Amino acid sequence: MNTKPSPDAVTLVTVVFEPEFDLLRLQARSLARYVDQALVARILVIDNSAAGLRAGARRRLAAAYGPLATKLEIVRPDDLLTGPTATSGWRAQQALKLLVADRVETDWYLVLDAKTVFIRPTSAGDLFTSDGRPNGGVHSYAQHPLQPQLRTVLAYSGLDADTLVAGFTSTATPFLLSTSAVKTLVGDLGSRHPQGFSAEFERAGLTEFFVYTASRLADGETLHDIASGEPLESPTVWPRHRSGAQVRAVLDEAMASATTTFAVHRTALARMDRDGVLAVARFWVARGLFPSTVAAVRFIVRYRARYYPAMVLRRLRARRGRAS
Repeated sequence: MNTKPSPDAVTLVTVVFEPEFDLLRLQARSLARYVDQALVARILVIDNSAAGLRAGARRRLAAAYGPLATKLEIVRPDDLLTGPTATSGWRAQQALKLLVADRVETDWYLVLDAKTVFIRPTSAGDLFTSDGRPNGGVHSYAQHPLQPQLRTVLAYSGLDADTLVAGFTSTATPFLLSTSAVKTLVGDLGSRHPQGFSAEFERAGLTEFFVYTASRLADGETLHDIASGEPLESPTVWPRHRSGAQVRAVLDEAMASATTTFAVHRTALARMDRDGVLAVARFWVARGLFPSTVAAVRFIVRYRARYYPAMVLRRLRARRGRAS
């Protein structure tokens, strides 16, 4: 018998493409280990790969989710798009995170990157404040590299950029989205372009989490309404973190952080030195995601062997798509 999700249940959404399939299985394993089953109403994986996950890969992914496997649904971009897709793969992926709201039945959905793994027990109390507001960081963009994108969104939304650049919501995942607010946003943007939401999103050069917050502010809400200020975003090993010392500094941050997630960027995992690989492997073992350092290192070696061929194939297909 199907049971109605509790009011605190959310939908989990992850967009994935070819180089991230292995990371997604690791995320699934971490969800099975650390996330309260009652918190998860559904898991929507948006398979943004060129050919789609094969049957065997789908079975292995479902197995990694363990007791949450029955809540998994894999959707393709064509299931969500009602008009031409955005021309840039990066922006198209952002648009999909908003378009998926039409498939979400819970009041809130939590967007994850494929690189995100859970490293501590996670329940509704980690996502929402006692008064029901979503957790999420607010910080200054005065010196942030994404300030130009934020200013573009604020100008588009008719908001005062000089004031809001000093304090705005994070762009990093995990990120909680109000399903009803996203549906309203998608409908509004879709009405502004004859080819619909994705075409307008691309034309205006928008950014998904910025435009979500901006649309709610334009409707009269405040930053206090939209995010608690308590960060949800993961401490992340970025591509610039190549040495063991740099990687360990992020791992120490993850252990000191109040957030329940951690991430290693796909390019960082492909490029970090041997000391960095061992540091990440030992960390994953300590968090119970692998039975041994040997198993974790073997996972990274396989990932690295697949990463560059997958990226090359992805770029070739993107070029062919632009040429056709």
